[in-house]
Amino acid sequence: LFIQFTSEPETDVAIPDVAGEAASGMNFGVLKNAQALGDAQALLDENRRLIRFDLGTAVNENLQVLLNG
Repeated sequence: LFIQFTSEPETDVAIPDVAGEAASGMNFGVLKNAQALGDAQALLDENRRLIRFDLGTAVNENLQVLLNG
């Protein structure tokens, strides 16, 4: 069983479309979520069991809730 924890950034940072320029079509939060979804799909494609916990933006608080049942 694979356990995946994800979270949302409290503040997000844009990824420039071109190095040195401000224009951006994506941010690191989107990139991180895409990576997590890809990792999960790769595991599922190999018939691996997976459970995902999205801890939102209050990671410490939500993790404590999860651990305390």
